[in-house]
Amino acid sequence: MERLLSEYCYNWRVKAASRMGSEGMEKLIEIRNQEFLCRERALLDPERRPFWLEKAKEWEQRALDEIVYHFRECNLVKSRSDD
Repeated sequence: MERLLSEYCYNWRVKAASRMGSEGMEKLIEIRNQEFLCRERALLDPERRPFWLEKAKEWEQRALDEIVYHFRECNLVKSRSDD
């Protein structure tokens, strides 16, 4: 299970890197790493699994917010260059 999760995270990073510039990518990688650590902790700490899964969801939402921010910025730049 842990290996599968690690491979998923790696594959996601590679795909995301091709879509985002290196500026936002560093931040996004750190956010996803935090999410991964929380999910890993949930696997290893059954007593506090709900807590760790909730934290993972928070990090996941931060990552999604970062992606949305990036694409909004890209669209603003593109629309300005079209004028």
